[in-house]
Amino acid sequence: REDMGAMMDLKLETVSREVSGLVREQVIEPLDKSGRLYRIQNEQALQSA
Repeated sequence: REDMGAMMDLKLETVSREVSGLVREQVIEPLDKSGRLYRIQNEQALQSA
């Protein structure tokens, strides 16, 4: 999340909120407990996000 934020010039809190929303909406799925790896579950929804 820190790396994503740095690439997009966003604060960590903003990235965390957005990623959590995508997980909640089942657009992506975390593959590990640390939140470093995700699987795309709904590519169309991700592209429109």
